[in-house]
Amino acid sequence: MRATLSAITFCGALALAAWVPPAFAQDGAPPGAPNAATATPPAEPPAEPPAEPAPEPPKRECHLFGVTWDGGSRAAAQNRSQNALKKTIADWRRKQGRRSGWLSQGVTIEAHQMRPNPYWRSRVDSNLYYRPNARTATSYTVCWKGVISTAVCTSGAKVCK
Repeated sequence: MRATLSAITFCGALALAAWVPPAFAQDGAPPGAPNAATATPPAEPPAEPPAEPAPEPPKRECHLFGVTWDGGSRAAAQNRSQNALKKTIADWRRKQGRRSGWLSQGVTIEAHQMRPNPYWRSRVDSNLYYRPNARTATSYTVCWKGVISTAVCTSGAKVCK
C-alpha cells in the first residue's frame, strides 16, 4: 500500500500534515466528502483570556520634610533653608537606625514643594513671593518677603524607601 503526504495550508501557514492512504480521492478526502477547495476553513481558535494585570509594585514608605528659615537676603535664606533641610533629614535617618532600612542604599530623596510656613502671617499673598522657585534634585524651595526679615524660605523634600 502506497501512501502520500498531503498538507493543507491556510493563509500561507501550514495547518495540517498527515499521511493519507491512496484509497482516498486525489485531494486526500474520502469519496463524497467535500474537497479542500470547497471545505470551510476551521473555526478560529478561541481568543486568549485577557492577560492578568501586572502585579502592583511594592508600596513605598515616604515621609515629607519641610524647613522654614529666614535671612538678610533671598540667597542667604534659601541657603539656610536648604542646609537645614539636609541636616533635618540626615538627623531623622540616623535616629531611625539601621534596622529600619532608612540608612540603606535604596532610600531616595526627591524635591517636594511644601506649603510656605510663614512666621508672622497666617498666609503669604501671591505678590510677596520671590520668583522663580529654586528646585534641585533633593529640595524644592519657595521664598517670599518677610515681615521682619528681608526673605523667608521653605524648603521641602520627600524621602522614600
